Amino acid sequence: MPHPIDNSDIEALLSRAKSGDEAGLDELCGIVRVRLLGLVRFKVRGWSREDHEDLVQETLTIFVRDLPKIEHSPLTYAHAILQKRIWNELDKARRHREVSLDARSSSDGGGDSADAFGGRLLGDDSVNVADDVERKLQLERVWRAIQSLHHEFCKPLLTALMEGYEIGELWERFHKQDPRLSRNTFYKRVFDCRKRLWAILGGAL
Repeated sequence: MPHPIDNSDIEALLSRAKSGDEAGLDELCGIVRVRLLGLVRFKVRGWSREDHEDLVQETLTIFVRDLPKIEHSPLTYAHAILQKRIWNELDKARRHREVSLDARSSSDGGGDSADAFGGRLLGDDSVNVADDVERKLQLERVWRAIQSLHHEFCKPLLTALMEGYEIGELWERFHKQDPRLSRNTFYKRVFDCRKRLWAILGGAL
């Protein structure tokens, strides 16, 4: 079990992170990540370690995106995001089981790719689906932002996520290229790349 953390310390870290203090943001996200991993391992014990990591990373992405509007209790806020994503994943799995193979093979792949992209890359946890025109504009903005990145890891990673690859697939690909790359380092880089992307977009999405 993680050691108790004084609430005033958490609130102070939140204030530092919201003011643009990178060290404060990293420290806050590190604390949140530990708590989320403990929760997700308890709530969905039967899922793989990779699935746990994916849920935590996407929850952290949403958490960082929403940081400006978090007034207090950042751990509670992050827990609520995680719970919603777990519900979404369970519902998605249920619906996936109910859909026949024929129905899936005849569905429009473009919409699926956009939805998958929104969930994995942007951490979009909105209940309502944006209309097609706005969605396309968002995708174009993100494409331009990715192309402007000058980072040997981020550009290929984010481009692959745009193309519909799963985080687990990308971990295997990058690990094959560099066997010394640890899973923890990989997920840290994924998180950092998403932060870089959001910094370029300036919360425009």
